[in-house]
Amino acid sequence: MTVQSETEINELFERARTCARLGSPEEEQKIYDTIITRCSENPSPQMRIFAAKALLNKGVVLGSNGHTQAAREVCDKVVHMIGNAQDSESRECAAIALVNKAILLSREPGGTGAAISVYDEVASLFGDAPSPRIAAQVAKALCNKANLYAAQGETDHACETYDGVVARFGNASALELKKWVARALFNKGVLFGRVMDRDASHAAYDEIIRRFETEEDAELKDYVAKAQFNKGMSYHF
Repeated sequence: MTVQSETEINELFERARTCARLGSPEEEQKIYDTIITRCSENPSPQMRIFAAKALLNKGVVLGSNGHTQAAREVCDKVVHMIGNAQDSESRECAAIALVNKAILLSREPGGTGAAISVYDEVASLFGDAPSPRIAAQVAKALCNKANLYAAQGETDHACETYDGVVARFGNASALELKKWVARALFNKGVLFGRVMDRDASHAAYDEIIRRFETEEDAELKDYVAKAQFNKGMSYHF
């Protein structure tokens, strides 16, 4: 791939981003189709990654506009395109595609079981990936899976899955992974609050405060503040 061709593809992505900002999904999708076609003519690994990213973005556009089936098919195309590629950028694209597919499935009537299966696939395929960006997709998959369990009233399964996020990523130094740990603990605290288990709820909030009280990131600070607030609330019977 030449520098010129890479520059041209990046310019097309920038045009697509402009269309997204302007609310022109049809034009945005056409640009992604152009990228996919052009990249398909070049077998280089970088062009494959460009095509995968264009497909991912096209899937988001389709899903956002109610074309769920087409969006899921695009996710499958990304996974097929990446195949057995082992570079981090390719594997991240595949992980994102599977997470997006699971999200789409979870929004369909009766799709919860299928969504959980796909989230499990993400954890199985990418659970040992050293890349923090891929690990973030695993954390997202597990948190989303726990949220689905919680929505179905399966409190034990939900808490077990939230605990899995903390166990896997609790010692991570990457900021995005810290955020997923905070989300898992906060959601666990909220869930225990809903089932009136005050001690377990407070324990989850205390863990957020202990881990992230000195962090400077705004989102982590927000989780600490919300944990402190929720812990201060009391039930009266």
